[in-house]
Amino acid sequence: MSKGTLRNHKAPPGYMSTGLPSDYKSNERILAPIPGLVTQVFVNPGDKLNPGDEMLIIEAMKMRNMIRSGHSVTVAAVHTISGQIVKAGDLLVEFNKD
Repeated sequence: MSKGTLRNHKAPPGYMSTGLPSDYKSNERILAPIPGLVTQVFVNPGDKLNPGDEMLIIEAMKMRNMIRSGHSVTVAAVHTISGQIVKAGDLLVEFNKD
């Protein structure tokens, strides 16, 4: 990308924009928005979450990135653990369709 060029980013239909280039947050699942190291996981299957609840932390380039719930949901499955290295787009958490 050349200097001064802005990347137009639009979230796919059914997804919420977080302002990150790889935006994969929906009410059905959370995909890793960036590559990095999962340092903490705060959710377990069966947990009921409200918008803004902390789910996990991904550390990238010594910066901690808190991944939060965007909806009121119930966790169906957690596909990552602390200490796991993830790539952008990796499935992290799935939600029940309530």
